[in-house]
Amino acid sequence: MLEITSRLWRFFSSRLATLLARPLVACSDPLSGFFATDRRLLPADGRLQPLGYKIGLELMVRGRLRVQEVAIDFDDRDQGSSKMTWRQQLNYLRHLHRLYLFKFGGMARLLSFGLVGASGFVIDVAGYLVLQWLGVEHRLARLLSFWPAVTWNWRLNRGLTFGERRRQPHAPQWAKFVAGSLLGIAINVGSYTLLTSLVDWFARHRLLALLGGVALGGLINFTISNLYVYRRHVAANDTRRGAGERVQ
Repeated sequence: MLEITSRLWRFFSSRLATLLARPLVACSDPLSGFFATDRRLLPADGRLQPLGYKIGLELMVRGRLRVQEVAIDFDDRDQGSSKMTWRQQLNYLRHLHRLYLFKFGGMARLLSFGLVGASGFVIDVAGYLVLQWLGVEHRLARLLSFWPAVTWNWRLNRGLTFGERRRQPHAPQWAKFVAGSLLGIAINVGSYTLLTSLVDWFARHRLLALLGGVALGGLINFTISNLYVYRRHVAANDTRRGAGERVQ
């Protein structure tokens, strides 16, 4: 029974992993580890950033190699054991995240930022309810629950949404993120107040005004994070090299 359960788990996890990779490449088995290529077609050093064992997927996405599939027979394993541990599965998800950011750019980054924000909302609400359960007054609970949520969002965005950018010192970057989040909240609440106060239609449909405020505040927060909090840094040697090229 245990062996059957294990096989079913491997089957469904493999299908799910393949499904998650499908938007990145146009082939039936994007996770295959059995492949061959002309080494002259490989990307230049530094362009590839594989994480885990899915080197073929990395080559297809970052190397933009044309794929020609050849059918093979694949039987159950007779010797050895699978390398697909929980750690490798987490690495695969991180690898997918990097590749989605590489291929889809700003849209994937915005989606990642939104998902991180949604997880932070869960932390915020949970903290708010727990603090009240512990006897904290509801307005103070609302104030206190903001800080673990905003710290959670800052840390996940640092490691995932903007993980490929050069790391900055923790405390100053955290302070910038908090400032951006407070501005986003102000725009969120302010736009809701203006819409419901000045536009009769939104006064009758306050939920839509709320959603509009959330969307506007989130876009402002993302823009601040992208251009300021986690901004790209140009290395000094790259700047000098660019200046030298212009002079020449």
